[in-house]
Order: sequence, then C-alpha cells, then structure tokens
Amino acid sequence: MSGRISAWLAGAPLDQQRSDSAFSRGNRTMPVRHRPGVVCALVSGLLAVGLVTGPAFAADDIEGPDDTDPASTEMATSSFINGARVDDAGEADGTSTEWAKQIKLAVIEASLPDDDDATTTDASGATAAVSYNTIGITTQMQQKHYWCGPAAGRAALTAFSVTKAQSTLATKMHTDSDGTYASKIPAALNAYQSRNGYKDSKNTSSAKDLFARVKINVDGGWKAPLIPLVQGHSLPIWSSNGYHGLHFITLYGYGSDGVSLKYFDPVDANALYGRHAVNRKYVWAAMNANYGGDGKADNELVW
Repeated sequence: MSGRISAWLAGAPLDQQRSDSAFSRGNRTMPVRHRPGVVCALVSGLLAVGLVTGPAFAADDIEGPDDTDPASTEMATSSFINGARVDDAGEADGTSTEWAKQIKLAVIEASLPDDDDATTTDASGATAAVSYNTIGITTQMQQKHYWCGPAAGRAALTAFSVTKAQSTLATKMHTDSDGTYASKIPAALNAYQSRNGYKDSKNTSSAKDLFARVKINVDGGWKAPLIPLVQGHSLPIWSSNGYHGLHFITLYGYGSDGVSLKYFDPVDANALYGRHAVNRKYVWAAMNANYGGDGKADNELVW
C-alpha cells in the first residue's frame, strides 16, 4: 500500500482513544514496511538438514508474568483502536535468518492439516484436548493508544531475556501519534538480540503457512515470538466486543491440533488485553483484512 494508513477503533476521534479504565489497555499499530520474503528453491537434501519435529507439548503454557503499571497506562475510550501503519517499503534486516527458515517451511507445512477447522482425536475417537508449545514471555499493556508496536515488541524481546521500556522501543521504532510502521520493528528488535534476525515479511501465503512459521520460530533454535500487523476486527474477541483498527499482536505458541495459535494482545482495552488462543484462520484473515475506513492490513509479519 502506498502512503501511511492509520486505523482507529470504532471510528471515534483520535483524542477519544486515551484514558478510560473501563477499557483497559490501549493498542495502536503503526506503519509497517516489509520486503517480500526470500523465495528459495528447496533441494531435497537441504530440506532434511536441521529439520526437527519440535519438543513434546507441555501440559500447560509457560506463562510469564504481567508487569503492567496501571499508573503509566492510558486507557482506550473508544471501540476504534489503531496503532499500526502500512506502507510498501521494507527493510533488509534478518535476510540470512529468513533464508534458513524458508528451507524448513515446505516440510513443516506438509505435516499440517489442510483444513483450518481440523481436530485431532484420541485412541477412542473422541476429540483430543489441545496442548500448546509456547515461548515464555513477559507481558505489559501498551501505555499509549498508539504504542501497540512498542508493546508487542517489548513482549517479544522478553523471550530473549531482554527488557526494554515501551518508550525506548517507541523511539527505536520511530513511532508517532499515528502508530508504528512494521518495517521499523525488525531493526529495533535486532538492536537488542542476535539469536533471531527479525525481518518484515509480506509473503505469508495462507493460514497453514502462518502456522508453519510460528512452529519454526518456536521449535527452532530461534525461540522467537512473531509480530503480525492485523485488522483487529477479524479476531473473534475484537469483533464480538465491537472493536476494530489496525494493530500489532505477538504470536508466541502453537497447538497440537495443527491449527490453534497463541497470541498476546497489548491493547489498552480490558475486554481484549492479554493472552488468547485462536484458530490460525482468524489471524491470517486479520493480516489481510480491511474494515470500514481503517485501511487494509497488508500481509505484514515480523518474524
């Protein structure tokens, strides 16, 4: 997309998006730029190199603490929440890391169910309970209505034992009152850790492909949360509560059923904030959705 596009919840004026304890955490997403992901020819020998099935699923999530400080949080006062911005450009951060991940992607996808609504069964034929493999993160509500990018990035960095203030990351990400460009997030994250070379990618091809990317980041040596730019209204908890807007969330785990994902939402609305499990199809739809005059999410994924 060209130019900057910012989205607000429920179409309310920007000055309404701030403090109201009734809607706890504000979320705004900022402009996102990306370069198309590296497309590589998969050679059968390379596909097998380093490919792992991943650790056994834990019975419970590895949940980190929430260190939100209510005193420093401006609450949303509208159903229109927006802190993400979209544009066409991208950055080259993390190219070598993405190449290594692309080598594994096709094989991982081949092991996943094609049906987004697939369920697994136990020995008796009954629907099996879903368990999750997750990365431990520490969460915090976004402190300003347009700081969803810094808050999502802060949560991601805690997976690397790095804790930075949202204000510090807002500066690093060049966040302004319209939000954050996704293209500015990789360099900010890569400045504080070297285990995962984050890249702003725009080539996630399907919900199944998205799940495979989450699995690779969680199971591989990267142990790195992912940050998609989404139209919140396509997420069930947003639409059911009447919210909308371009926004950033943090993906940090996947389910044993091959279709469920775990994400953290830093939004400043109590009804939406926190950790959630959702079918991969909703996140994928949100990454490509348009709602009202908010502007269209443009398949942006920082991974």
